[in-house]
Amino acid sequence: MGIYDKLDEEFLREQEEIAKKPKQTTFQKKHPFLSSLPEAGKQFGIRAVKSVPQFLSGLGDSLALTGDMTNWNGLSNYGRNAAGFYQKAADKIQIDPRYQGAKGFTKLETFVPTALGYVGDNATNIATTLLGIKGATTGLKALGLTGKGLKAAGYLGAATPNLVQEGEYLEKKEQFKKIYGREPNSTELKNIQNVALGEKGVNAALEGLSDLSLFGKFLPNGTAKGLKKLGQDMFKQTITEAGTEGLQESVSIGAEKLLGINKESGLDNFKRAGEAAIIGGVTGGILGGAFSGIGTIADRIQQTAPNTYAKQNIQMPANEDYPAAGI
Repeated sequence: MGIYDKLDEEFLREQEEIAKKPKQTTFQKKHPFLSSLPEAGKQFGIRAVKSVPQFLSGLGDSLALTGDMTNWNGLSNYGRNAAGFYQKAADKIQIDPRYQGAKGFTKLETFVPTALGYVGDNATNIATTLLGIKGATTGLKALGLTGKGLKAAGYLGAATPNLVQEGEYLEKKEQFKKIYGREPNSTELKNIQNVALGEKGVNAALEGLSDLSLFGKFLPNGTAKGLKKLGQDMFKQTITEAGTEGLQESVSIGAEKLLGINKESGLDNFKRAGEAAIIGGVTGGILGGAFSGIGTIADRIQQTAPNTYAKQNIQMPANEDYPAAGI
């Protein structure tokens, strides 16, 4: 085969790749941001669905870790099988690479789909966090706990679901096998378990602090912000989440280094933590604005309830409470 034949083949391959790319309409070319909104909704939906088996896979991982550390073989085997089953289910849901990573924030036509995609990634975690807050505070309030103790219970309720998503114990074992070509011995396995458990604890605590800021309205005596403070809430949550995600990724990198399963350069690891911070910041800003708006609506409902009683000449019960909407 001559050089011109090779050039012809390369040209044909390039043309095939161009043909595969979806053609843009005139509206898409003129209004890339607006035309991306339907795709943004699609990405949110796909990744919200994917977040369910991802969460369940993380739960299985945590059960496997608990079983191995307590020598409860039945729990360990169940957790390992569940983690594998749900991870395969999650892997079947393919994500468009255009909307992954910080590069997705560099173009108008991919910014919103990327941002809402990452919000979708957190859908199950958000739902379980809210349930954790509600369950912990409601249960302990019924037992007579009040004040700071009740707020602490809300924080623990928010942090607990994050234990499932952190650590990746089984993944660390697999990385060890790939690098060293063997199963870890008893001492090495114990180190992997301790590091995974420590990573879960530290990162869950960090995420709990972030959630405390994000879901403050849903904690006892929480105060919703007005619309005039929407921008401040978004900025605050952007900074909080960027810092939290950057720190969490740094903790994970440190854990991998401690176990000898991270062979990346310092620069690559720095980029990895930086990208996590960027993604966390954008996602945090969106969620901060959304929950600020929810809080404002809840406050409006609370404020209009007493007026409704007054207009109907109905005497309000002296000790009636007006809980936050959705709680």
